[in-house]
Amino acid sequence: MSTFTPSDELVIDRVRKEQRYRRPLGTVCVVIGLMGIGLVVYWVHDLDTQSVALFDELAKSPQPSTQHVAQSFDAVRFNTGFSLGFMAAAGLAGATECAVFGLVWITVPSSKDRLLLRVWDRQSVTK
Repeated sequence: MSTFTPSDELVIDRVRKEQRYRRPLGTVCVVIGLMGIGLVVYWVHDLDTQSVALFDELAKSPQPSTQHVAQSFDAVRFNTGFSLGFMAAAGLAGATECAVFGLVWITVPSSKDRLLLRVWDRQSVTK
């Protein structure tokens, strides 16, 4: 049974490639995350405005209102609010996670990889 162990040059090339794409990828994640947060907030506000307008219009209708209709109306309102809140929370959590990971990639340096590259470059120069 043989296992493939990459050569030192392959490892160094892979680390250099990761370091090269670290900041641009982090920036893309931050931008996508912030756009996602903005879109979810706009979507929630828009749906909330539409649903409130619809429920207000239904409440003003001259139809006879019984207790059963009022309970159904409240149940629909609760289900709409719960669904909207759940979707908003899930969307905000995903977008925030993307933005935070991007920010971490941008701000937190990969000390181990930078040290490896620095030592490798010094070793190559002295040979």
